Parts: sequence; structure tokens; C-alpha cells
Amino acid sequence: MKVLVTTKSAIDYQVKVVIKSDFSGVETDGVQMSMNPFDAIAVEACVQLQEQNIIATSHVITIDEDDTVLRQALAMGIQEAFQIPVQCQDPYQKALLLAEHIKQQQYDMILMGKLGIDGDHSQIPPMLAGILDWPIISNASDITYDKVLEVKKETDQGIATLSTQLPCVVSCDLRLNTPRFIALPKLLQAKKSPINLVAPASIPENPHQRISMTPPKQREGNPPTDDLDTFIQQLTDGGILS
Repeated sequence: MKVLVTTKSAIDYQVKVVIKSDFSGVETDGVQMSMNPFDAIAVEACVQLQEQNIIATSHVITIDEDDTVLRQALAMGIQEAFQIPVQCQDPYQKALLLAEHIKQQQYDMILMGKLGIDGDHSQIPPMLAGILDWPIISNASDITYDKVLEVKKETDQGIATLSTQLPCVVSCDLRLNTPRFIALPKLLQAKKSPINLVAPASIPENPHQRISMTPPKQREGNPPTDDLDTFIQQLTDGGILS
């Protein structure tokens, strides 16, 4: 089986996000970036299936001018890395660029994080599946393969078990696995690994224009208290208790 994992960098989840003074976006200069956590889960899922001899060929790809996340994926165990060195933020643009590469490589499965913690929209996996006309199983919490791909996902009604034929797209949820710790020698080795640069035939036009980005309004409410009588009075004043 030949599998592609998609990755992206995002502001580290431990860093406080700051809006630029001109409200054009978030501040990224000098900010700690890391692999999107859901993408790291997708990479770990691919490596685990590879260790079970289910996946024979594993690739990782990013759409970015920086290749740090690719080298992290190589250090985790992915065999080959591809980079589309362009800057684009729109999900539809990214889905089109990924689809172009996928059609050339003839993959059996695309593993993706269910969402990016920066955009938080979960749009690219279903968009990509639609462009490719492939089936998609989203929010996977368990993946097994024995002639047919079987995926478990959490729903409001319980754990659903779904199966599908290949090729397909699978997006990975938080409970699928815990990404492995990467030893320093493997990181150093990955820094020497070649990265395949992919030149797209054309860069799709961005169908959306960001007008501005503003921080959320500060929440209004009562300060925390350890005193029960004060807490009850706060609930009463707020109309929660009568």
C-alpha cells in the first residue's frame, strides 16, 4: 500500500496567539511553530501501519516554504518527503494543490489530521476527497486493514465502525494514538535527508479575501471565589438561581 500523509506547521499550542496591530492576521514572526498536533497523529498512524507491514511506501507532504515539519515526519519513520514551496492559506487552494500531486503519484490512501489548530475548520479532508472523487472516513479513532480498510470513529450515538475500499481519504482524531518521542540522532539524520520539491502547474486563485482579524471579546463575569455564600449570591444575581 502506498500512503501519503499531509502535514502543516502551526503556532505551538502552548504559545499565546497575538493579533497583529493592523488586524491583518496573527503574529508569526519570532513565534514558536510546530507540527499541527492532528497531523502528528496522522504521521504516527502511518508509521505504525508501516511497522505492521501494511504500508509498503510512505510519503509526507507540506504546502509551505519551510520544511521543518517534513524533517520531523522523516525522523518519526516516514520514508520520503515532498514540499510544495508556496504560501497559501485558503483550504480550497490547498486541496487543489494536494489533488494535483496525488493524481501524479497514485496513492492508495491519504492520511490527514482532522483539522489544523490555527484555522480550526476541518475543510481540507472532505474537499480533497470530493476533488478526487474518493470515499472519506473522518475523525478516525482506530484504523485497521485486512483486505478492506476498517475505521472506528466516535459519534454522539457511540463508536461507529466503518469500512471502505481503496483509494480513500482518512482524517485522524485525537484518540487515534500518541505520537512517539523522537530521539535526537533521528532528528539529526532527518536534517540530512533530501526533500523533493514539487512545482505545481499553477497556483489556484484564492476565492476568498480576508478583510480583518480581531481578537475575541473579553469574557465578562464574576471573579472565581472559594466562598460558597459568595458563589450562591453570584448565581442569584446572575438570574441562575432564584
